[in-house]
Amino acid sequence: MLYFAYGSNMCRQRLEARIGACGVAVSAYLDGYRLCFQKRGKDGSGKCDFSLSAELTSRLYGVVYELELAQINQLDAFEGAGYRRVELQLNTIEGPLLACAYQGVDEWLEPGLKPYAWYKALVLQGAREHDLPDTQVEQILKAESMADPDLERSARNRMLLEPLWAGLPI
Repeated sequence: MLYFAYGSNMCRQRLEARIGACGVAVSAYLDGYRLCFQKRGKDGSGKCDFSLSAELTSRLYGVVYELELAQINQLDAFEGAGYRRVELQLNTIEGPLLACAYQGVDEWLEPGLKPYAWYKALVLQGAREHDLPDTQVEQILKAESMADPDLERSARNRMLLEPLWAGLPI
């Protein structure tokens, strides 16, 4: 199955820590949508979601991984009740393709939420790892984040980041 990651799961190390080795990754986009951190996580912070954009030129960029059905089932458990799995028609440089993705469920959406700094860094690392366009990287960089009060969770997630992030206070 093809899976479209547009948030922290773009970071291969994060995704593989959750579900094991993943197949080939290719960059893809969805026209007319934008990335936002409006899905309320179990920890109260903002997690990635996507929504329609008023700007005609908006594109949501992400990464398509090839996964086994068992891995998708594992992702269902990780993403939890706050997301639903949807099928999306995506665009790539090689043409259109159909993939599943996770979209926030309305009752879990709260515009204005902030992600924890480590979560934002994972999203940013994934975007850079797959050479997503500067517009997507800039959008991630502009998102305001906050410190995670759970220092153990923060440290655990920081370990997934590239060595260059290791010394940063995220």
